[in-house]
Amino acid sequence: MSIREIKIETLHAGQPRPYADSVYEFILEYKLDGENFDLNEGVIKKYAKALCRDFNESEEAGWWEGKLRTFEKISIGKWHIVVIEPYTD
Repeated sequence: MSIREIKIETLHAGQPRPYADSVYEFILEYKLDGENFDLNEGVIKKYAKALCRDFNESEEAGWWEGKLRTFEKISIGKWHIVVIEPYTD
């Protein structure tokens, strides 16, 4: 039996100052049987949407929706994710 482990470290969550867009920054780490393991980008984005913060990648996304600003692989099984949500009054 395989043991899958997802670790999410929140680096920042919320507005950096009044009337600013909200910034949500995470490190997502995926392990299989205790070892860092690479999954394809689509699967990691689905985990990020479900477990970190929902976002829309579409060019036709509404202005009010969260946008994926950064999605970069740091190392095997580890990704840096930043989602920006516009300020709404």
